[in-house]
Amino acid sequence: MVHFDVTVVNFGVITVQAVHTMARANKQAEVASAFHAVLAQGLYPTYDRVLEAMGGGSKATIRKYLPALREEHGDELDKVAPRDESIPQEFEIPFKRFYNQMLNLVEDKLVSEEVNRLESEKLDLLEKVRTMETIIQENSQAMAQMFTAMQALQERFDGLETAMAEVQRENDELLAMRAKKGKVGGVSG
Repeated sequence: MVHFDVTVVNFGVITVQAVHTMARANKQAEVASAFHAVLAQGLYPTYDRVLEAMGGGSKATIRKYLPALREEHGDELDKVAPRDESIPQEFEIPFKRFYNQMLNLVEDKLVSEEVNRLESEKLDLLEKVRTMETIIQENSQAMAQMFTAMQALQERFDGLETAMAEVQRENDELLAMRAKKGKVGGVSG
């Protein structure tokens, strides 16, 4: 099944993003495959073992699927550890079940704390990004104002240069006229 998320971005540009639920199903299948691979090795499928069997990834992703897999395969989980001769056989399965439940609780708590810590760090980083975006926007506005002021100064400077050139031309004309009068006046006088 595919559904579409339509997002309107600045300047009226529309982007359409297809979100495939198959991607989630693939992640779930990948976690399940790693879960079974760990079980096949005779080991209890902890977050770290499943993550290692997947070749990396996120504990948050594994956290979505691992508890259900543990629930579904509870009987198999009770048999993964080798037999402990010090435990009477009639208590071995209940003891392993209890041990696995405690392991699940502790591991879920640790992963939950880690996910919460990472979420908190993510929020802190997002806040820093927003602050930086605000600073960049303010600096951009200040730079735009400075650019506008520089353009106005350039126009004023160009106007002054034109006025100075006009004054210099008029001055040169006056000097030329005086020089002519002086020559004309000196010849006749």
